[in-house]
Amino acid sequence: MNSENKNKSYAVTAATGRRKINFPISGPVWLLAGALWLAGVVSSPAAALIWHGVNYVNNNWDTNAPDQNWQSGATPNFPFNNGDSVTFNNNGFPSTNVNVGGLVQPASMTVDTSVVNYAFTNATGSIIGTGGLFVTGNNTNTLTLATTNSFSGGTTLTNGAILQLNNTTAAGPGPITNYSSTVVLSSAAGSGTFYLPNSLNCIGTNKLNNSGHTGGLKVLTGSGSLAVNSPGQVFDLAGDMTGYGGTLVLSNCTSGVRFNGTTGSSAATFDLGNGTLGLSIRNGATAIALGGLTGAGNGTTLSANSSSAWGATFNIGGNNANTTFAGKIANGSNGSASTTAINKVGTGTLTLSGTNNSYSGTTTVSGGVLAITGLAWPTNSTIIDVATNSVLDVSGLAGSLLTLSSNQTLTGSGTIRGSVNAPTNSTILPGDGVGVLTVSNGTFSSTGALIMELNRTNSTATNDMLKADSITITGGTLTVTNLGPDLHAGDSFKLFSVAIGGSGFATVSLPASNVLNSVQYVWTNRLALDGSVQVLNAISSSPSPTNISYTVAGSQLILNWPSGQGWRLLAQTNSLLTGLTTNWSATGVTTSPFTNTVNPANGTVFYRLTYP
Repeated sequence: MNSENKNKSYAVTAATGRRKINFPISGPVWLLAGALWLAGVVSSPAAALIWHGVNYVNNNWDTNAPDQNWQSGATPNFPFNNGDSVTFNNNGFPSTNVNVGGLVQPASMTVDTSVVNYAFTNATGSIIGTGGLFVTGNNTNTLTLATTNSFSGGTTLTNGAILQLNNTTAAGPGPITNYSSTVVLSSAAGSGTFYLPNSLNCIGTNKLNNSGHTGGLKVLTGSGSLAVNSPGQVFDLAGDMTGYGGTLVLSNCTSGVRFNGTTGSSAATFDLGNGTLGLSIRNGATAIALGGLTGAGNGTTLSANSSSAWGATFNIGGNNANTTFAGKIANGSNGSASTTAINKVGTGTLTLSGTNNSYSGTTTVSGGVLAITGLAWPTNSTIIDVATNSVLDVSGLAGSLLTLSSNQTLTGSGTIRGSVNAPTNSTILPGDGVGVLTVSNGTFSSTGALIMELNRTNSTATNDMLKADSITITGGTLTVTNLGPDLHAGDSFKLFSVAIGGSGFATVSLPASNVLNSVQYVWTNRLALDGSVQVLNAISSSPSPTNISYTVAGSQLILNWPSGQGWRLLAQTNSLLTGLTTNWSATGVTTSPFTNTVNPANGTVFYRLTYP
């Protein structure tokens, strides 16, 4: 530099990689190979550094200039500065146990464990900033994060990388994206619980290993599979799973898995494996979505609450896949106080092929097909409800025959594929409202109770119907209720698709009259002829004409008329200039007497009786 300028002041801009710092200087300034030297200190652009374990000074990763454990291009023994991008690969051997000294702030981190293990240690060290961590591996070697970190750029694992977390902040607050890799919740975290706070996004085939404590997931997303290995330790699904559409493999969780803070996922498939896994509910959720349910082990169990008196419904099949579950569905550990119910949803087929399904809640088929095979029929389920356009397939039972349990009710407007036998003390309720319950490819026989409804104002189905290839009735009862208006002579209602065989019902109860008992019905029973009943006559029993009588007691007006005959009191209030009109309104009074307080300040009120 020119001697005449050596004592002048200059404004200098120093590049630091992420920002430029402007400051005045005085005294000599030297520019050497693109670096700026100020008072003996070098400030260089952000570097891309490789951890160099052969010519290393020590195993410290810090911002102290003497700890020059890095290589920049072909230059070894290079210092780290905050803002540098760092890579750890096989060049790091033998110094792969990296001591993080103080706060380090890399722009990004890449760790290749395909040849060696790496560990970032130091109880007081921490990786900070907005950078992210990228790890690649070989399904054998591990990157262990033992420091408490706050870097927010997230973590990406690829190619069989294994990431071991020794504390809940090891991966910072950002998401962890798994591309066919493994996350380990380490026993080094100590006893107690280890809930992974990071959102775990699964792509491909992935694993989550837990050991030494009750472990859990907070947020799970993605469409890849995730095999959870938690032998000897309870594992909790403890957060939002609604964004997850892969397969959750839980077979190696020998101490059980709990829904503890989640309502499940209608897109995910839950695979309980072929062992003795128990999947239950720990918190107060009363509806859990299982997009699909599978498991080959007869010792696996799906149940409601594991510790409290809360019942629950599992809505199974939302991902429309065809799955088979060979395990057991049971009430929670509080028995009848934590009742389990299942609801088959979606368009696919759920096949239950296990034994000893002991749950006592409702079995609902809301969509698709629920197939029951072998010994899987839920004998304790109190209500079996098969909705419109849904199928309960019992063709896999012995003889393709469903025999209801005592005190079990079969209802709905869907289809039963196979034959049905309704024994004494069982109940058949065709229709969701008024509708048709169909037994296809089979027969129907009953000694139990059938309850049906009719409504002559319906535009399509005017009555419930039981439809089957053949229907045999031997005793039992038939009860028919009118939900609509008065019936007319000649009204016919086909309750059964074919003429019933057998000895017929022991008792048939048909509507005897309308609500006000003003019309009495006379029926003809044609069940054995064509499955119908018909109103032979509708006899009016209208009461004789009557009048309203009244008395006045002080300021009380008391109206009287014959009670029990169906008369209703109507009222009308108009000005004297208007007089009476046709605008009468019901007072809601059908029982005599009626008392009203007379107030001379009010307008005129007129009363009359109407029938019915």
